[in-house]
Amino acid sequence: MKKGMANTFTFLLSILMGVSGDGCPSKCVCFSSLTDCRSANLKAVPQDIAPKTETLFLSNNQLTTINSGTFTNLKNLTFLGLSKNNISPQNDTLQSLDNLLSLDFSENGLQAIPAGFLQTPLKMVWLSFANNHLKKLPNDILRKLQSLSYLDLSDNILELHDNTFEGLDNLNTLILSGNGLSSIPTNIFKLINKLQILDLSNNDLTHFPTGLLDNQQNLTDLILNNNRLSQSVLPAIRGLSSLKYLYLSGNTISVLPPVPFTDVPHLVKLTLSNNSLSVLPDRFLEGLYQLTVLDLSSNSIATLPRDVFQHNNKLEYLHLDRNDFSKTPMLLGLHTVREINLCCCKISHWPAELSLSHMEALELLDLSSNFLVEMDYTIVKNNVNLKKVLLTQNPICSESPSRLPKAAPLTC
Repeated sequence: MKKGMANTFTFLLSILMGVSGDGCPSKCVCFSSLTDCRSANLKAVPQDIAPKTETLFLSNNQLTTINSGTFTNLKNLTFLGLSKNNISPQNDTLQSLDNLLSLDFSENGLQAIPAGFLQTPLKMVWLSFANNHLKKLPNDILRKLQSLSYLDLSDNILELHDNTFEGLDNLNTLILSGNGLSSIPTNIFKLINKLQILDLSNNDLTHFPTGLLDNQQNLTDLILNNNRLSQSVLPAIRGLSSLKYLYLSGNTISVLPPVPFTDVPHLVKLTLSNNSLSVLPDRFLEGLYQLTVLDLSSNSIATLPRDVFQHNNKLEYLHLDRNDFSKTPMLLGLHTVREINLCCCKISHWPAELSLSHMEALELLDLSSNFLVEMDYTIVKNNVNLKKVLLTQNPICSESPSRLPKAAPLTC
């Protein structure tokens, strides 16, 4: 009786732990068609992986080589995770994996990829070689991956050429951040036209060729943060009619043309933080009627054009923190804004003519780390949705906290 109870308990425990008693290697956890051997201190790929396995995690082990024929019995495998090892792949490493759809080879210290490494898995749709030491890709190594839709080559030291991505007819996400790129070949994207997400952040780009993205009418996300791009980047985004998210933070943009974004009418999010902007043109946001998030933080802006927000009827999040405002800027329009961040400026004065009563959706106003000595509660008393006005690290909090109405959303 006791033995039967023990067996029952073991069986139930194995179910709760997701462990299959059949064909599950030691130190691994298995459930249905998934075999998870992450962080198991493995020095070789287990030989007793169940043939029905479709998802196999081998990341964060001590694998250095994968012998020929290792995966011969895994005909059903669609995902293979090999990240955080030190594997030197061979031409036959992926042999027999005819149904492989996703491969994670990130963080393996790779300096080169064998020319024949990706010749077998023609069905691949997801591929990552992120966080390696790759300097170049073998010629035509990606050409046969015609179904590939996601490619992550971030945090390497790659050299790119005009034909690097030739053959990737269905690629929609390309991540090239952190490669130390100082330039981009002019024709590199001419041969692919289905890109939706392009990430070139954290490089050393100073110039963005004007015609570089002429073929990318499906592009929705363009990520160019943390380069050294100036306002010369703006002509390259003209005509990107599908663009919704544009990230230009951490560059050297100091001047904007009169109507900089009129050719990207579907923009939902625009970040220009941590640049060198001091003045914004009057028609800065003209045409951006779908804009929901605007980030202008960490610039040198002292004033805003009076009517700059008048026609942006969908703007919900406005970041103006870490600029040079000495008084709260005029905030006309903004009927839909939910959060305004004016933290860490030099604001010592709230203009008498500045009212927030038209901001019926306003929930948060951050005025922390400024020089405000007093604050009139009547300015915000009509905003029924306003939950908090942050005044932390202002003189009003340390020198005259008694001036704050106790029942108001004003808080230190």
